[in-house]
Amino acid sequence: MWLGLTSVEIRKSAWFGLYLALQGMALQLLKAQLFLHQRTPAVHFIVTVFILYVLTGFLFAAVYFILRDYIPGRTRAWKGFNYSLLVFGSVAFGGLIGTIGLDLKGGFDLLTTVKVDDYAIAITDFINFSLAGVLLGLIAEPRLVRPFCPALDAKRLWRLSAAGFLLFPIATALLFKGLSLIIPMGIELPTGAESGFYLGTFVPLAVSGASIPPLFYGIVRGRFHGGAARKAAAFSLLFILGLQTIAIIFGLPFGLAVATVLNMLIATAIPIFLLAWVSAHALEDGRG
Repeated sequence: MWLGLTSVEIRKSAWFGLYLALQGMALQLLKAQLFLHQRTPAVHFIVTVFILYVLTGFLFAAVYFILRDYIPGRTRAWKGFNYSLLVFGSVAFGGLIGTIGLDLKGGFDLLTTVKVDDYAIAITDFINFSLAGVLLGLIAEPRLVRPFCPALDAKRLWRLSAAGFLLFPIATALLFKGLSLIIPMGIELPTGAESGFYLGTFVPLAVSGASIPPLFYGIVRGRFHGGAARKAAAFSLLFILGLQTIAIIFGLPFGLAVATVLNMLIATAIPIFLLAWVSAHALEDGRG
């Protein structure tokens, strides 16, 4: 067993990683050829993205195996689909849409060719993860299980989500800017482009802030044991290592510098833990 995973679950995760990569590459190629009429990218780019897709799929499946008993859903397929929605809202949406901040020449024009391509990638990945989530739910469960429906205080959850929506992008942007004074940002910002970069990159993370600590944690918190701080630490570690890190590393073949990736990893990890810790205290032991 590895992190609570059986050898069968590890093998299933590995095969699922290969499936997600093949499906994802096929959908992205279809999108590029039919809708954006782009030329086929270089071989080394395709190979790098394929490898990262496989690793993404493996981790996506592994985290599901760890949390599956706490993901709500009436059927196996719905459980997998609900999990894919949680992951897309918590990780993928903000990260994918946030790439519009890298369109330094486009500024505040939201319909440049570069930004439209970013939107298309986000939509394609949403389809990819949704389809893959259904399949994951089907292969993960040996039989239909009783749906798990966590008890959540709706008013408390809305307040926590609103706080995360506002605070997460602000905290992440401030940390990223502060870290850039120590670790070179890795991005040359032209004169007047800084505000566009920070707004385009970090504002979409508001969706992640509303989803990660209150909603995702609130749903799966029964999987973790101990006090609020211990639960928040365990959830944050699983979330960051299993989902967040690979999503940020995925920016490397698309032009992000290693320093940029490192800054973003640190700048997102700290607010994730702090907001998870606040959510854990607020939702602890029958109060939410």
